[in-house]
Amino acid sequence: MKKHCALAIFLAVLVTLAAWPIMAEDNAELKNEIQAVLNQVAVEMVKKDLAAVAAHSMPQAVFHFRDGKSLTLAQWQESRAKALADMQNISSKFVVEKAWPEGADKAGVTYQENHQFTTISDPGAKQAIEARFSAVLCKTDAGWRFLEFKELDLRVTRDGKLVEPPAEKK
Repeated sequence: MKKHCALAIFLAVLVTLAAWPIMAEDNAELKNEIQAVLNQVAVEMVKKDLAAVAAHSMPQAVFHFRDGKSLTLAQWQESRAKALADMQNISSKFVVEKAWPEGADKAGVTYQENHQFTTISDPGAKQAIEARFSAVLCKTDAGWRFLEFKELDLRVTRDGKLVEPPAEKK
């Protein structure tokens, strides 16, 4: 009996190791696809095109923040519109850390984002937002769309000094 169990475990490990390169390739392709979406979001952020940014999400998308608050996509757009209108000299970058399939038409991802900018209301200060999120995406006929975001980390600086970000409004 011990021989059979040992053989079964050995075969399971062998099959897993044999499948590892295939799984890694699939995840690399998925990671690249999601990175392409986020690269487009970065371009749209620089253009201050909030509607185009939001179009990469499903209409029912939800944002969950570390402070326990959640926003619908419409609420997020409303909360970001005023802040984005005040921003200038924007540079944005997103980097996918890890992506994985969650069934045939869903995927999970963790990514970092970095936005550097000045503001019209405080033109002399250089500001930055660094955040890390996990997200769930859905595959649609138009490509990958975000369904849910979960804030993992947030750091906001003004002239290199850490500041507390303004609280999100519900």
